[in-house]
Amino acid sequence: MPSPSLWLKLNDGTGTSCADSSGGGNPGTIVGAGYSWVTGPTGAANTAVQFNGVNNYITSAYLQSAAVTYTVCGWVKTTNAAAMSYVNNRGASGMSLSMFIGPQNYGGAGSVEFVVDGASTWFGDTANANAVNNGAWHHICGVFSGSSGVNPTSANFTIYVDGNAVASTFNTMAGLTAPPYTGSGLTYIGYESVLANYLTGAVSDFRAYNSALTAPQVLSVYQAGLPSSATTPQMMAFAFN
Repeated sequence: MPSPSLWLKLNDGTGTSCADSSGGGNPGTIVGAGYSWVTGPTGAANTAVQFNGVNNYITSAYLQSAAVTYTVCGWVKTTNAAAMSYVNNRGASGMSLSMFIGPQNYGGAGSVEFVVDGASTWFGDTANANAVNNGAWHHICGVFSGSSGVNPTSANFTIYVDGNAVASTFNTMAGLTAPPYTGSGLTYIGYESVLANYLTGAVSDFRAYNSALTAPQVLSVYQAGLPSSATTPQMMAFAFN
């Protein structure tokens, strides 16, 4: 399993500082009043951050740099049907592999959109059939496996929901561009700095990788965030006469 380049477990439980467990030294900071620490997907208390959808988000100095292969993933719990940013690093002048929830451009309520987002750039895949805004915890993951200097197609984008690859469609709104992709400024979780697009809901265990995780690796990350009872095989008792 590759090591994450950014890993905010979000199990700090108090305050505004979120440790970076990747070893990269890019901790997160919760911005804005009105957030709260809540129970996360494992069932443990204070292992997720609840955003109010008005002025809350997390920032990190981590920079997506020269990405040709890349993965972003994390947990989300929401009932909101509006367009929401999950993660981006585009800034004013960069391009980042970003993830959105809901009808940002091509999606419907609760859809997952994994795109290259920039000032004059928007292309990537949208998964509309697996809505994640039903009030339950869901693990969402976007994997990009590109080639330097080659314009990507839908085959280069894979969206996973709860450990499973889901059907998605490729759309180009503007600026189809070949990798590598480099962001600018800060990484935002729960906010898009140009669209002023906030997330309403809770987030937990966010990770970014400078590699394209395989399907078994995505499944492993998903299973690590489940309650232990959901991943522990049950012993069966038999009575012998």
